[in-house]
Amino acid sequence: MPSKVMLYDKHGNLKALDEILQLGGEGSVVMLSHFEYEIHQGKAFTFQAVDATLGDSETIVIAFKTGSSVKVHLVAGFSTLVGGYGEIWEGPTWTTNTGTATSVINRRRQGTVARCTLLEDKTATPAFTATEKVLVGNVTSMTLSTANATCIWKRYAWGLTARFEGGEYRSTNEFTLKKSTTYAVVFTAVGASNKAQIILNWIEGTFRKGGD
Repeated sequence: MPSKVMLYDKHGNLKALDEILQLGGEGSVVMLSHFEYEIHQGKAFTFQAVDATLGDSETIVIAFKTGSSVKVHLVAGFSTLVGGYGEIWEGPTWTTNTGTATSVINRRRQGTVARCTLLEDKTATPAFTATEKVLVGNVTSMTLSTANATCIWKRYAWGLTARFEGGEYRSTNEFTLKKSTTYAVVFTAVGASNKAQIILNWIEGTFRKGGD
């Protein structure tokens, strides 16, 4: 009898290959990307914010703070009717108790799922505790300041009517966010009579033992 192929799983446990691979009904191997795998594990989340009445230079903001223990792997994107640009700011500040605290969505819609670990400072008591919500507003209403922050992502969409721009490809747009750090994802309209949407997708967890 041939010896079994042994591999380490993501927890560092030594297992046989057929214990790790997911097999179809006829024994075929089912291949999943890591992101798809985490959806099935209940550790993948999504959120969107929309403003259908944006004037020139007006903004949409999604703001949150990361937790102290779980790694967040984020991909951001946006759609715009007239044009504009999206940014991810690391380390911004805003006036506490501003914005609208809005629930995020776990992408696995059945069974036991993980709680979102992102933090907000409006409905959370004390501030910046996990309530499975993020803050939505705009730069003016939240007094968002990026003076001492770092812009880690910026994508422009010039005249891309009703098209999705930014964040299409996880391999080139994903960020592993710092722990215990504030972030703001901002869309800024370029042109009047604009409509726009920010879309966030993220995983909360560790890709491999000892890694990100």
